[in-house]
Amino acid sequence: MVKEFRLETIDKAPRKLCFLKQAFFTLALFCYIFNFTLLSVGVSAAVFVLVGCAVALVLKSSYRDHLIHAVAENLVLFLLLVFAGLYGSTLSALMGDGEVVFAGIFFKNVAFFTAAVVLGLRLKSEADSLGSNSPAKGILYVFDLCFYAIFIQGVLVIWTFIDPSMKELLSDLILNRGNIDLDHAFRFRGLHDSGGFTLGVILGLGAVYGMFTFVTKTVENSLLRLFMVIVLFFSTLLVARTGIVVVIIGLVMLLIRWPTVRHLCAYLFLFLFCFIVVIFAKIFFSEQYDFFNDVIFGYAFEFFVNYQSGQGLRTESSDDLKTMLFIPDLFHMFFGSGSYDLPSNGVDRSDSGYMKTLLASGVLGVFIVYGAYASIALRIRNTLRMEKNIPEILGILGIILLVIEIKAPVFYQNDTSRLFWLVYGTVLAYSISAKRTSVHMPADAPRICT
Repeated sequence: MVKEFRLETIDKAPRKLCFLKQAFFTLALFCYIFNFTLLSVGVSAAVFVLVGCAVALVLKSSYRDHLIHAVAENLVLFLLLVFAGLYGSTLSALMGDGEVVFAGIFFKNVAFFTAAVVLGLRLKSEADSLGSNSPAKGILYVFDLCFYAIFIQGVLVIWTFIDPSMKELLSDLILNRGNIDLDHAFRFRGLHDSGGFTLGVILGLGAVYGMFTFVTKTVENSLLRLFMVIVLFFSTLLVARTGIVVVIIGLVMLLIRWPTVRHLCAYLFLFLFCFIVVIFAKIFFSEQYDFFNDVIFGYAFEFFVNYQSGQGLRTESSDDLKTMLFIPDLFHMFFGSGSYDLPSNGVDRSDSGYMKTLLASGVLGVFIVYGAYASIALRIRNTLRMEKNIPEILGILGIILLVIEIKAPVFYQNDTSRLFWLVYGTVLAYSISAKRTSVHMPADAPRICT
């Protein structure tokens, strides 16, 4: 059984130092994943992580050697991705629109991949110092740190709901990007520039992973982990409906994969605990409870409300999405229109990730972009295929992203894209280290048969 690295099991490092290091890594991952921008600084938080990784590359030759190996193994993939981006932006320029967003996305991904390679190697070293001896434990260590970072964001979202002054404070501190409406009745965003879809998805993924760790007995303090899952679930209600869809899909898939009594009891406990929280809120936070009951609940579960009223499983957002799922004419389908965020050459824009890719770069771009990410996912699976439970949870998260890509890009854009690179960077840390160890192993050294 793979166990979570906890302070109680650490013998090699002082507990206080270990806690401080984990807190530092959690903060770094928070900045890397959510990439918020403080108005007083003027640059996104991920830039500081990139600078730190650049300093590490300058100071440590082992990091540079590792990055060279990682780049060599993925050079063709990134050349293809950059080509697809440049093709789309060039096409947009030829159409007279001059939209360079598509190319910019993949150039940014090169930078985020570089940071993920360095972070993955550093976190692997940290996991090794805590007793890790397999990629699975390293991945779980990194996932747990990401889970803590996502949980902090969930707490901030709920905090801004309970305390309006906190919402105003964070809104005054951070940049406003995307389609965030500061005058919206809720749409709480925590410490995030845009909130909405991208934040809802990452909070939902955190809740699904948290439930996975409980179901598979990966954590020692199960009740605490369930409490954290509940916090993330409530935070998704305050952010975006897509996060709720992520949670529902994830919990159903977890139950199908692990149909145990413990699992069913966990869902029952979640239901009872949510009921207790609602009663507690009604007594001690009556104003917030009334607002949640009258406004937020109806918005978050609009598809159920509409179904009950005979309108079917639909929402205003799903109706808008249907208009953005269309088949363009043959020319624009095969060669693209250069459209990504804006209409181009008489072709409407779309929010859907698949449609954005198709419209920006045509069928060739779709094959290049999603083929590249599929090959990376396959490599992750091959590296971890012998590890218990890890391929399953990665598969569940991957299927969720494939579904959510219908709504908007999640593989190569938004917070989930950086989480994807972080997983891959950690896997590369183990696979490249294993290759270099086998290359330098003496010919007469004993080998373990597998």
